[in-house]
Amino acid sequence: EMGTPETRPSLLQCLRKSGLLDMRVCETRVARGWQRRTALIALGRTRAFEAIPALAEALDAHSRETRIAAVRGLGRIALTEAAIPLMDRMLIHLDVPEHTLKNALVKCCRGHPEILVNYVERARGPVRQLLARVLGELASPDLGEELLVLAADPLPEVRGSAARALGRTNASFTLPALDSLADDPEWFVRLRAVVALGQVENIGKIRTLLRALCDSNRYVRQRAAWALARMEPQLEQILEDVVATKDEYALQVFISELERSGAIEKIISAMALCPGRSAQTLLDVVADARNRVGTNSKATAVAAGGR
Repeated sequence: EMGTPETRPSLLQCLRKSGLLDMRVCETRVARGWQRRTALIALGRTRAFEAIPALAEALDAHSRETRIAAVRGLGRIALTEAAIPLMDRMLIHLDVPEHTLKNALVKCCRGHPEILVNYVERARGPVRQLLARVLGELASPDLGEELLVLAADPLPEVRGSAARALGRTNASFTLPALDSLADDPEWFVRLRAVVALGQVENIGKIRTLLRALCDSNRYVRQRAAWALARMEPQLEQILEDVVATKDEYALQVFISELERSGAIEKIISAMALCPGRSAQTLLDVVADARNRVGTNSKATAVAAGGR
């Protein structure tokens, strides 16, 4: 358990030569009850490749507790090969808690998340959603266009996981795909798309974020405002575009985020140095929005104090 990648080969060699590894494998096949479950967990701690078949056999055990121990053991192996029997059983049926499966798959697939793509395409229902969530958590830029198929999936949870994964790709197709997902009928898919856009280094995302700033869901608006308020070189133009939407909620949430990030004073100072009627009009709009934000905050605080 405490072994490092450097010391693990010598520890495994000791386990093999001494026969301790073979003894643990035998225990997982002949022991019963808690003794078998203890042996399965201990076998997983060895992180030995040859432990995988014995742990995979226990996935078919009659006892649910034994199956859970086998899943945890495979998760402790933390090798891509250990994920294959897990996902093969999941496609048929594997009755164990979802969080236990997810934790094991995350540990096993961390180095090679691409193995999940084929299984997501073959899975259906809750299994497909679970595999997609794992893929969304582990996705790397190497995955590429496979994520576009998931972005058009009928299941909202899969589309949301695809949006989360796309935030780590930053490829030519990333922005168009997230732009489409930011218009999804499900609010949480739109939210994940906006969160992913905040991670993408592409100035072209401003248009999509401005649209999300006027979303009907307040969480989507807040996250869009958070992303826009951190695009400092373009903040003055973004502020003008926000005002141009004539959406009071969008303006207030954006001003609130500018206040939190500390950028509002810089913008006001820069606009004050620009002569012209349009600059003064914009300053008046910002001042009015700040007053409204402050009034709403005080009303909320008074209401909370009253309760």
